[in-house]
Amino acid sequence: MFDDTYEHEVRNDSSEPRIVLLCQVARPLKPPGSWLASAILTYVRRSHFVTEAQENLVEWETVYAKAESEER
Repeated sequence: MFDDTYEHEVRNDSSEPRIVLLCQVARPLKPPGSWLASAILTYVRRSHFVTEAQENLVEWETVYAKAESEER
């Protein structure tokens, strides 16, 4: 676990895809900081990056469920 508010670099030198679990941790902020943080989080949740990941998850679950039912 790391705090991504600090500059960092991540590399994947393998030939395999890298899977990342992102967890949003709410920080106790006073207004207007809390308003800004909420607005940014709303923007990120609606971004292509997040919506594409959600679509990929639905596709994966569909394929998994189909494969599981074929095993029976």
